[in-house]
Amino acid sequence: ASQKNNQKSFQAAALCELGALSTKQDASKYYETALQLVDAAENPEIFIQIHKNYGIYHGALGEHIASVNHFEKALQQCHSQTNPLLAADIYASLSHEKLKLGLVDIAQTLALKAKTIYEHSFDVNGLASVFNHLGTCYFYKQDLDKALHYYLESRKLYLKIGNRFKLLNVNHNIGLLKESENLLA
Repeated sequence: ASQKNNQKSFQAAALCELGALSTKQDASKYYETALQLVDAAENPEIFIQIHKNYGIYHGALGEHIASVNHFEKALQQCHSQTNPLLAADIYASLSHEKLKLGLVDIAQTLALKAKTIYEHSFDVNGLASVFNHLGTCYFYKQDLDKALHYYLESRKLYLKIGNRFKLLNVNHNIGLLKESENLLA
């Protein structure tokens, strides 16, 4: 029985990876099949990864409620796991989806949870990303001083790690903030 469960888990993990690499039409089929194969209690990390990837898939399609549902299922299972960075990634992803649904306060709370985990884990990439996202949360709340603070913190970290693509995004956000300040002046 144990060997059969290991084989199913291996198949589920492979299908999860295929879903992440496949076309939009095929991804859903791979994720659904993977979920049928994996037992959350026996292989929580695979279960979490499938729901995380499925949430990303739905978010990319603009299906934010379906995305939130998958991230929340993954997060429920994360509480029994010892991998804090996986939980932080899911908090951050869920925060992005909640923000897209206009739930700014919830998005901010989730992002702050991710921030705490990233800080304790010394994950500079995760921290840079969540700082940028927190800047956006505060921007939507019209707290432009806090938004600028988080954007600048994100910018410092992206400069430090040399991620020019993400740096462009943060600089764009700072530009939008400055433009907004000029319109409000």
